[in-house]
Amino acid sequence: MNKASLKILAGLTARSREVGREVRSHVLKKLSRQDLKKFLYFLREELRYNKVTVKLAQAPKKDIEAMFLSHFPSKDVDFAKEASIGAGYEITDGDDVIRMSVRSIIERTIGRIKQDL
Repeated sequence: MNKASLKILAGLTARSREVGREVRSHVLKKLSRQDLKKFLYFLREELRYNKVTVKLAQAPKKDIEAMFLSHFPSKDVDFAKEASIGAGYEITDGDDVIRMSVRSIIERTIGRIKQDL
C-alpha cells in the first residue's frame, strides 16, 4: 500500500473515532510490518491534530466549556485541570500552544523589560 493510501486510511479512521472491524482486519492481514508502522504513525498524527486540550486552574463552568466547544466544532476538546496556570488558560491544538494566564503575561513583560535594558 502506498503512503498516500495509508494517510487517507488513517485520516478516515481518526475522523470516525473508532477502528472498525473491517479496518482492523485489513490492517492486520494485508499490511506489511513497514506499512503497519507507517499507518500507526499517520493515525497518531491525525489523532493529535484532531484533538484540542484546554488546561484551566479549575474545572470549567458550563458556559466556558460551551464557548471552547463552539470554537473547535470539528475537534475533540479535552479539559484538564492544572493548578500552575493560575488565572487563565492554555490551549494546545496540534503543534500550536496558546497560553493566556497572568503568569505568562508577567513573564512576557519581564522578558521585554530585560531586552530593553
